[in-house]
Amino acid sequence: HEFFTYDAEAGRLIWKHRPESHFTSARIFKTWNKKWALKPAGNHAFDSRRGLRMRVYVWLSGKNYCAHRIIWEMFNSRITDRMEIDHIDCDPWNNRLSNIRLATRSQNNSNKRLTAANKFGLKGVSAHRSRFRAEIRFAGTIHYLGLFDTPEAAHEAYVLAAIEHHGAFARAK
Repeated sequence: HEFFTYDAEAGRLIWKHRPESHFTSARIFKTWNKKWALKPAGNHAFDSRRGLRMRVYVWLSGKNYCAHRIIWEMFNSRITDRMEIDHIDCDPWNNRLSNIRLATRSQNNSNKRLTAANKFGLKGVSAHRSRFRAEIRFAGTIHYLGLFDTPEAAHEAYVLAAIEHHGAFARAK
């Protein structure tokens, strides 16, 4: 709260006016506040090779921080070791409080979108000879769900298992 205000509508951090004690000289203090105070904080990272939106990073006191982690800690508890921030809609640039939640690595992975390598456009489905195999990963292991005549039937089995094992973090697409 010392450095930022939070724009809830846009889901972004805004730099506050910072006191002179934060800087090594009066000139840097004046220049920084003139240039950055009351402006959005952070840079949007983008992976152009894979065409993916990455996340929003904020440079503060010589270190890079993920904006979603700062926002979470501003309004909730400190993020402990082994915990991550999950973006419910899978958009790492959408840092609205209603879109972020605390998650384990396993829960965060459960909420991933379908990969571009998926041949059927259905999560948990792969070809097996002339049929379709359904599998799901949980508790660190891949679990076989059966063979089906159609990819849709295999996907339905995946969706039911995802809801059972991943709960609120289940993502069908």
